[in-house]
Amino acid sequence: MKRSKTLIGGLCIAVAVAVGVGQWYLVNVASTAAVPVVCAKTDIPAGTKITGNMLEIKKMGKLNLPSSITGDTAKIVGAYANTDIQPDDIVTGGKLSSHSPAYALGDGQMLYSVSIKNLADSLSGRLQSGDVVQVVVPTQNTGNNNVAVNSDTLNALQYLRVEAVTASNGQSADAGTQSASSTTSGNQPAAVTLIVNEQQVDALASLGSSEISFALVSRGDETKAKALLNEQAALLGGTSK
Repeated sequence: MKRSKTLIGGLCIAVAVAVGVGQWYLVNVASTAAVPVVCAKTDIPAGTKITGNMLEIKKMGKLNLPSSITGDTAKIVGAYANTDIQPDDIVTGGKLSSHSPAYALGDGQMLYSVSIKNLADSLSGRLQSGDVVQVVVPTQNTGNNNVAVNSDTLNALQYLRVEAVTASNGQSADAGTQSASSTTSGNQPAAVTLIVNEQQVDALASLGSSEISFALVSRGDETKAKALLNEQAALLGGTSK
């Protein structure tokens, strides 16, 4: 009897050891198994709409990876970075937003809204937050005379960042967050809010009731956008944020 108990006890210990080793092996294999992870291929500044060429797929072990990771770039392309993302950073849901975030205002910067008189003035309703635009003012016809806008005014409005596009009901009319049918359902742009400085506020105010249109200069390329805004700042004798 004693021998039987000893044998049974030994078997139990052996089984426990085998189970423990098996569990250790499974956990170890699971934690070191390589899974596809979407990482940043380039710098992605906050506010940037993410495109496929900014991303790459890497294989990483599952151990300690965030729960919100994905290996599918399609789930990330079109989203906006809500923080600066560095090359090789894992792109997780916490770093993304489905809507373009408002741009932070630097020293001396203000928001200024311009009314839209017709759909064409807002690039046929396709403007969106983050775009860099140029203000275009048609030559005014007063009687038999054509009056051009002061060149200094237009020079101050060469490159401006769009902060928001708004419909007459106060709701967003940002083309980047609207469905294809939005502009046919009454949600057409009525105002474009721009990030400007004091000189640009004066330039916009000097246009009075003139019809203002916007020409798209840059979209989706933050490096180019910053270069254009710095060029505008240099024209005004300052630096851009």
